[in-house]
Amino acid sequence: MVTAVADVLAATDDGLSSREIGHLLARTGVADAEGSNKRERPARALLMRQDRDQASNCVIRFISEAMAPVLYTQQPEVFSRRRDDLNEVLVHVGLQVNEEGKVARGSVAGTPATVRGVSALPCSGPA
Repeated sequence: MVTAVADVLAATDDGLSSREIGHLLARTGVADAEGSNKRERPARALLMRQDRDQASNCVIRFISEAMAPVLYTQQPEVFSRRRDDLNEVLVHVGLQVNEEGKVARGSVAGTPATVRGVSALPCSGPA
C-alpha cells in the first residue's frame, strides 16, 4: 500500500515535486531516503519509518499533510483527483481521504484476508 500511495502522490506527470516531497517528509518527521525516481523516494522513506516504528502512523501523517486542502485552494480539481486516486488504494485497508484531506476509516474492499490484515495493523503514537 505504501508504494501505491507514493505512486499517487508523486506521480510523474502531476504529482508532488521533489522539493514538496522533501518538505513533507521533514514536516512529518520521516528521514529522507534515496530513490531512483521521485515515487521511489517517499516510498522507501515511509517504508523504513514504518518498519522502525512497527506502525503505519507515518504514512497516515504523510497523506494528511499532502492532502491539506489549503494546499489546493488554487487547484481544487487536483485535490479531487488525488483524493479519488488515494481512495482507490486506501479502500483495500478500510481507509479513505475525506473532504477535509484527513485519513479516516472507510468501507473495506477486498478479501477476508485483507480485512483481517487491517485489524492486525499495529498502532503507535506520534513519532
